[in-house]
Amino acid sequence: MRERPAGERTRALTTARGPLVLPQPPIRPKAPTAVEIASDYLRALIFRGILRSGDRIPIDQIADVLGISRQPIREALITMVHDDLVVAEPKRGTFVNTIGPDTILEHFDLFGVLAARSVSRLVVTADDALIAQIKELARRADELTEPGAPLVDIGEVSRALLEFQRLVHHARATPRLSMLLRSMQRFVPGEVYLSTVPAGVDAARRFRRALLEALDNRDPDAAARAVMAQMREGGVRFCEELHRQGVFAS
Repeated sequence: MRERPAGERTRALTTARGPLVLPQPPIRPKAPTAVEIASDYLRALIFRGILRSGDRIPIDQIADVLGISRQPIREALITMVHDDLVVAEPKRGTFVNTIGPDTILEHFDLFGVLAARSVSRLVVTADDALIAQIKELARRADELTEPGAPLVDIGEVSRALLEFQRLVHHARATPRLSMLLRSMQRFVPGEVYLSTVPAGVDAARRFRRALLEALDNRDPDAAARAVMAQMREGGVRFCEELHRQGVFAS
């Protein structure tokens, strides 16, 4: 969630009564594109073991299920080739690649390194308004995930955690760092991760508390350690579940 430059906060409108200044509506997360929908769906099929190593990606069937054209699916598959999740074979199609724990662990570790750089900048540069915004999103996430809280849809929990993550990872990141984080964060869709690793909710809660403490103390090193620990634990637990479900090739 980005902050608007001051010049974007209001807009003049001429009426019969003279100039009228209208505030901009609040920024809301944009709706996912067809490519993002296709990407999340394909990744879910792979990480849930529905499509396995060597399986051909059934593009036509997936297009029918999602109600979209084949082109967004092809575009999504290009990003998945880059992520080493699928391989494209000329004149034959696209197939699920052999996935091992090393690929998963490397991704989580690399994401942790980038996120550590971002939250370190956040802790050093965040002003009171941004800290208040972070604390409010943390409160909302805690409300949804505290032990004993009423059961809610996993999608709602995922969206709350993602909104918090999006803010703390991108609010003070440089444009290049923000781009790199965005390019990596869709590797494992949030709902897929949380439904596979329910303990990820607890790890996210520990990170929120550690980050808020780091913000209060203006301690960027503590924030960096906290996010790297969260990502490392997430990778290990995700691998354990994928192994248990038989996703990794023998």
